[in-house]
Amino acid sequence: MKKTALILALSLAAGSVVLAQQTVYVSAQGSEDERGLNEAKPTTFTRALAQAMMGTAQKIIITGALDINSNGMNRRVGVVFDFFDSVGEEKRRKALGEIVITGKPGAEGSERAVLSAKGSGNAAVWVRNCKVRFEHIDISDAEGRYGYGLYIPQYAQVTLGPGAVVRNNVSSGIYVADGGTCVIDGGEVRNNNTGVYVEGSASFLSGSIKDNISSYGGGGVRITRGGQFIMSGGTIAGNRTDTSDYFSGGGVYIENGGYFALSGGSITGNRSHGAGGGVFAESGGVFDQNGGTINRNIGQGAASNIYREK
Repeated sequence: MKKTALILALSLAAGSVVLAQQTVYVSAQGSEDERGLNEAKPTTFTRALAQAMMGTAQKIIITGALDINSNGMNRRVGVVFDFFDSVGEEKRRKALGEIVITGKPGAEGSERAVLSAKGSGNAAVWVRNCKVRFEHIDISDAEGRYGYGLYIPQYAQVTLGPGAVVRNNVSSGIYVADGGTCVIDGGEVRNNNTGVYVEGSASFLSGSIKDNISSYGGGGVRITRGGQFIMSGGTIAGNRTDTSDYFSGGGVYIENGGYFALSGGSITGNRSHGAGGGVFAESGGVFDQNGGTINRNIGQGAASNIYREK
């Protein structure tokens, strides 16, 4: 199978007629000759995304693991969703709506949907200029300097829904760049080098951010200058900073100019080798708490749960 770059423009021509949107089935054994309109005759991920580009596929159901070395995907760039035509871009985004990428609920073993970047040397999934929702699927094993599980830049909107897991990526599980938007609503982010890195906007409604480790501070979540993280539910637990230095913020690290609002959910059982095992806020970083629970975190000194730098 060809290993050409999968860079697809998920766009609609201005004034075009939107066709009936369909569910498309995909597997590693799928054929480019099939349209994937029933589970017995799956197509490839490449063709399914092309159908989404045309506005005829709103939901893509994946069975089994898709390796970016195959199924029309590329070793260097992984999976890229892209709206590259700037003319009428906002109108097209609204017309296209949300693309749902999902596995089968409850599927296990070889039936579990996976987008794997193992061996790629790059991010697993890049979402640009479009709106995508992931459910019942693993996004895993991104490698290299830009080894993010999900990269979400300006104009992109991504929802991590029920059953979606971002795991085992060598860099951040989710990188929300400036202008990007992420919603975690039932998904899980675990075993990454920082769970969620926020330069743009992220909302945490339900699910978990757990067992991530940071080599510089902010094991679960790191919020940079201009970034905002709004947490109304879910759990941030079991995250930690690297043992090699006194890094802070095992659960959440707020840089100068970053903003974290906590109204629900829990931050518990995180550990840092510096201050603020639960939450660490730099001077100029804003932590606004009017709900939620922060307890049983471990950090240096008396302020194990919360530390605000003066």
